[in-house]
Amino acid sequence: MKNTGKFLMVVFLMCLAIYQAGELWFEDFSSHNFFWFGNFSSSFDAKDVGYITDRLIVNLGDGKVVCKQSDIYNKKYKKDFDTAVGEAMSRGDFVGQQELDWNTLLKKRAVFYQYSFNLKGTDSADIFKATVKVDTLNKITDYNTIILLPTSDGSEMQLIFYNTEKKTNSVFNMKNSDVISRCYEDSELLGKEEQKFSYISTVLNGFTIFDQNIFIPTWANTDAKYNQLEPYNYLEESNGVEKNADVFFDNPIGKTVTKSKGVETFGDESTVVKYYSSGVLEYSNYKVETERENTFANNYISALSVLKKDAYLDNEFYLDSYTVDNNGNYTFYFNYKTEDLKLKPTESLSSEIGMNSFIEITAVKGRVSKYKKYAVSYKKSNSIATASTDYIGAIDKLYSKLYGSNTPKPVSDVELCYLANGKTVDLNWIIDIDGEEYITSTR
Repeated sequence: MKNTGKFLMVVFLMCLAIYQAGELWFEDFSSHNFFWFGNFSSSFDAKDVGYITDRLIVNLGDGKVVCKQSDIYNKKYKKDFDTAVGEAMSRGDFVGQQELDWNTLLKKRAVFYQYSFNLKGTDSADIFKATVKVDTLNKITDYNTIILLPTSDGSEMQLIFYNTEKKTNSVFNMKNSDVISRCYEDSELLGKEEQKFSYISTVLNGFTIFDQNIFIPTWANTDAKYNQLEPYNYLEESNGVEKNADVFFDNPIGKTVTKSKGVETFGDESTVVKYYSSGVLEYSNYKVETERENTFANNYISALSVLKKDAYLDNEFYLDSYTVDNNGNYTFYFNYKTEDLKLKPTESLSSEIGMNSFIEITAVKGRVSKYKKYAVSYKKSNSIATASTDYIGAIDKLYSKLYGSNTPKPVSDVELCYLANGKTVDLNWIIDIDGEEYITSTR
């Protein structure tokens, strides 16, 4: 019995030693280079992934296209699609780059994630909680589109990371997963939902004026009716500015309040909040906080934590773009979504408020240093407007203006978007030709 007890004790101590060695090995993922487990990815959920996503496109394979742009966060279908991406990366076979035949691809069931900016392959592991070998992860090219191709019988699915500018792709194949069938079923249900606009594929419709496939909103009649939007400053209510400022202080009672040259300033030893007559609220953070690895994921999560803390944001927002300066500072630019379309400021409004988007957040090493927002929300009004110029009419007008009788350059992208300019909001076409954006009214 004594020998048995000693034997069990030795086994226990050996297991404990192995466990502790494992703890030491995996304590800091960044110092080991075999697997990438998605640093800090446990904080990402479907809603956070939704904030990044520009729009979700479901191509049913029979010519019908469904576009979901707003109100996709925390939806079951979005969670299933996110899970499918993560599983395909973790369990699927990486096959590298493949030749894509868009005519063939668009005749299949396909789910598209479209982003307004490029993401790195390493970002995808964080976002979708994937466990991927680092050498595989480094082979995923920068992308602004993700494509899921689930089969109807759930036997296999292809995952494609695609860059619409460089025309590059990285492909994973996955077989025998329950999530494949769920993706197909979810896309089937989405195909039955009503849409404000119909969408078409330029490739399937044989258009030659575009240099790639684009999903474009259209309408069957000569014009389309839509609800106009009304701007309102939600801080103009009684003590609205100070109430909004208070959410950024640990102890609002102890803050100082000053007003000079039209600028209201609230502050303590580590926080300063300013409100300008232009309607811009600016929060600056001087707290000494724990630093994290300076990645997109860590800084983006920190930016989201500030947005979620600000209960005065009324409109649904999404990440429109981001930049990284030479000092490693990430600046995230957020705009809004409403009525299944994007809402952006015009150049005139941007110049007036000194911001390129409605919300700007700067973070480095997982710490937010500055948060700025244009404190104006937009709500649907009872006024109905008419969009009489469709995408063909908008392109014709632009071609006539730019090229006259000369041969025009192909169109790279077309987007239907609300543009806010002071007290007015109009529906416009944004047309991209050779990297230059042109705006044409729908009226």
